Amino acid sequence: MRGVIICASLTRAEEVEKANEADLVEVRIDLLGPRWVKVIEQVKKAWIACNRSVDEGGVWSGSEERRVRELLKAVELGAFMIDLELRTKGLKELVLQLKDNGVKCIISHHILSHTPSLERLRDLVRRMIASGADVWKIATMVRRVEDNIKLLELLREFETPGIAIGMGDLGIVSRLLSPLLGGFMTYAATSQQYKAAPGQLTLEEMKRIYELMGVY
Repeated sequence: MRGVIICASLTRAEEVEKANEADLVEVRIDLLGPRWVKVIEQVKKAWIACNRSVDEGGVWSGSEERRVRELLKAVELGAFMIDLELRTKGLKELVLQLKDNGVKCIISHHILSHTPSLERLRDLVRRMIASGADVWKIATMVRRVEDNIKLLELLREFETPGIAIGMGDLGIVSRLLSPLLGGFMTYAATSQQYKAAPGQLTLEEMKRIYELMGVY
């Protein structure tokens, strides 16, 4: 796999062909709904299962038990990685269970209102690593350009692979620079109308920018 990894967020069944043009595919169970099981039959790339709760920017409205059960189903169906929120109940035990099944874990935390202090961000990453993260992920709302610097700084401070992303238009720079500064990967939307998070660029836009930079 090339140095810069772009993961397409698959949020609609009809977008699966576009998602297959990325390096990895994030299967958003919460947005795809019950038909996600059929949708993955058409996914041709390694895929990451994500069932995002409302508190973390998703739309899952069922119980926490059912939310986790869908992720465990994804393991049976061949998911390459599972994205688990840091606040998931029984996180450490669940991570061990997934690893026993040979599946890697992204442990994530999303702050939808702002970007906290660098020390607060460091503490979150430490907790993710202590919980067994193969990859940690921090996504915050960027209110000032300087917030991007705090996010990108995290990539230099931890040996465990990480993803640091700023949401909103001001956070676009972090989405582009993160994989160039050691980030595990970055995310892209399949199209303008189906963005999984504010500030996401499309897969086509990201590829073009990286091609112009000579890194993709």
